[in-house]
Amino acid sequence: MLTFVQQVGRVCAALCAAGVCAMLYCPPAAAADQKIALVIGNSAYPGAPLRNPVNDANAMAAKLRGLGIDVTLRTNVNLRDMTRVFGQFGQKLVPGSVALFYFAGHGMQVQGKNFLIPVDAEIESENSVRTEAVDVDLLLHQLGATRLSMVILDACRNNPFERRFRSTAGGGLAQIDAPTGTLLAYATAPGKTAADGTGANGLYTEALLRAMDTPGLKVEDLFKQVRINVLKTSNGQQIPWESSSLTGEFFFRADDRPSIADQKLKQSEKERADLAKTLEVERKTRDQDAEAVKREMEKLRAELMNLRQQAQAVPRPAPTVVAKAETAPAAASSPPVQRQDPVAATNPSAEKPALPRAPDAKSANSAALAGKAAESGPAPKSE
Repeated sequence: MLTFVQQVGRVCAALCAAGVCAMLYCPPAAAADQKIALVIGNSAYPGAPLRNPVNDANAMAAKLRGLGIDVTLRTNVNLRDMTRVFGQFGQKLVPGSVALFYFAGHGMQVQGKNFLIPVDAEIESENSVRTEAVDVDLLLHQLGATRLSMVILDACRNNPFERRFRSTAGGGLAQIDAPTGTLLAYATAPGKTAADGTGANGLYTEALLRAMDTPGLKVEDLFKQVRINVLKTSNGQQIPWESSSLTGEFFFRADDRPSIADQKLKQSEKERADLAKTLEVERKTRDQDAEAVKREMEKLRAELMNLRQQAQAVPRPAPTVVAKAETAPAAASSPPVQRQDPVAATNPSAEKPALPRAPDAKSANSAALAGKAAESGPAPKSE
């Protein structure tokens, strides 16, 4: 006998499969990039309280919000509110979106089906589980429109309700196959129980929160890392387990570490920028030096012009003429100095005696030839 909520869920799924939802509501193109999460933590169970689920839920919601995911958080939820929030969660999901469901609290299996227990559950037998708890299948039906979905159940803690059942197959949750495009993650292996933890968070959730901070880690590798860390911390007593049928990739945190090529490119750009900066400094230094030299040249030019102006303003002295000494004439051309006769000086009317005349050049030559002929004797007679 299906409950009313289960019937509504199946009807909605059938309508969406038939395309009726697409006619009723056409989400914008940006809706395909939506990441939506529902986080529930139940601790206040009457007679069987848990310490960490509410802390786990609060920490998980904060982590997901920090990663840009739209989160709905509920803590210590009763049956009515849990079924209602499941329906609201399904209504927010649109084709192409990414969905995540996280639950921390008590969970149990009955005849191969897994149930999440609200804080007001009154479970006295296996039959009461179906009416007092929420079937995980109800949640899975809400995920059909998503591109990728994850269901994380930290709900395998030691359950006091199971001790009341004579036909309980064992503790923990049952193994179920994940629908296409879905990953089911359990805090421990099927049929086993998980530790609530001694710190502020459960053992499994604490490891999961740390792994979600690792950039560039695919979701499958992330849960593998969680399994390794939980195994190590619990000394092999707790083994997280997943069932996956994902068809796409998902990263909680994108790889913000630069690749080797990016590092080389950035290094080259840095070196180029440093070189350009150095060249700019050198250019400015040269310009400054050139300006300094120009100023000095202008200063020297101004001083030179000033000196020239001062020199032109001083009067120049008249030039001094130096007389050249005249050369005495040759004896042949200058007349002899005549001495004045004292008689003539006293008697100017007296006749002056004739002075001997100097021979001219022709007479002198004739005389010289005659002298030479006399010295040689008479000329020989011709026969």
